[in-house]
Formats: sequence, C-alpha cells, structure tokens
Amino acid sequence: MSFLRAKFAQDLTGLINRRDFPINKAEAYMMGMFSGLEYMVDATLEELLEEIPIKDEVKKALTSHEGEAGKLMLLILAYEKADWKESKKLAGELGIASNTLAQIYMDCIQDVNTIWEALTTDFRRKDDGATGRE
Repeated sequence: MSFLRAKFAQDLTGLINRRDFPINKAEAYMMGMFSGLEYMVDATLEELLEEIPIKDEVKKALTSHEGEAGKLMLLILAYEKADWKESKKLAGELGIASNTLAQIYMDCIQDVNTIWEALTTDFRRKDDGATGRE
C-alpha cells in the first residue's frame, strides 16, 4: 500500500501546476511511503517522523493532513476509500482534473505490481533443483 500511495502522490504532484505547492515529486513520494510506517513499527507516526529529516509540510500532511500537502494526502486516502465526491472536491482544490484520477491510479497499480514482482521474483539458477542423481 505504501508503494502505491507513494507512486500516486508522486504522479499527482506532477499534475499540480502551481509554483507555490510546498512539496516536489520526490517529497510526495516519501510522503506516500511513510504514510503506512506506523503500522510496520511499534511507535506513533509523530514519534517516527521526529527522527526522519523531511520537510515540515510532509510531516504535517502525514500527521494532521494540514496544508496543501495535507490535501494531497487526503485526496489519496479518499480515492482509496472510493469516496468519489471528496476525491473530486480535493482534486479540484489542487487543480487536478478529476477525470484523470482513475487512469493515473490504474497506471500506478500497474507500475507498483511490476516493481513488486521484480522484488519478489525467486531468482534460481538452472541447476538449483538438481539432486545430482539422474
């Protein structure tokens, strides 16, 4: 889920045509990756983020969904929940055409599946299964 959120955040940030948007694509990717961190480690997200050198905008977006980056995080969460009304509203506030969300999300799923498959493929040598007896 973190990979998908990261890719979706990165791609959506690329569509925001505002120079005043507080985070770039790489920071949006990190935001998505860290969004599930507290479920993997026995600590609160606030505690974990204290130790990680990332922009305050990203920290606020993750912990309290504040600011413009927070809107992006809320958009991602709304889309995951299939809250189409909220997704459309937040996309509009960020200047993202809501009719592009579905294709972007599907492309992100495809990209993440490709990456995950590459990471989890069992690379075996041709002779690994041989017993030496034939």
